[in-house]
Amino acid sequence: KENTKKQYEGKTNFLREYLEKEFEDSVTEEGEINIPIEENVLVQFFGFIMASAHARDKLKSPDDIPEGEADPWSVSQISGYKSAIVSLYTAQELKLGEKIDTKLKGMIEGYEKVIISLKKRGLMKIGEGKKPLPFEGFALLAKKLATARPDRASGWSSRVFMWSYFTLVISQSLPAC
Repeated sequence: KENTKKQYEGKTNFLREYLEKEFEDSVTEEGEINIPIEENVLVQFFGFIMASAHARDKLKSPDDIPEGEADPWSVSQISGYKSAIVSLYTAQELKLGEKIDTKLKGMIEGYEKVIISLKKRGLMKIGEGKKPLPFEGFALLAKKLATARPDRASGWSSRVFMWSYFTLVISQSLPAC
């Protein structure tokens, strides 16, 4: 909960900076975001944070990516902005309108398709949510599973997982023949 609050705060700060530059009437003199935010302003903000993916989508090959250019934001990062905005509305005891909610959902779904296409074409790393578990993490997990007293239902599944992951870790750490 505390981590989510910090993430929302960071996203809200980024939104505020954007609004101060592009739509200064959307922020009070005290630096507070005026809620509700106009629909066209939210659409333009989401277009702004999605722009790098759409620009990358126009490239033909991974060789066309400028050196050092960061990957576009993940779908979860973009969705997090919508959640942070909903949180801002909730704090003011307001709801995001159904029309804009539907519009943003559609934009995020379209963005997800672009990200999938970029990953398939090698124009973006596949890394989101797919980081390998380091050996130290596996060792800790294996110790917990080996010393836990499993109930009847999870006994086999935990041991099958442990064995499968162990063989995967070992096979990845051995030199290629």
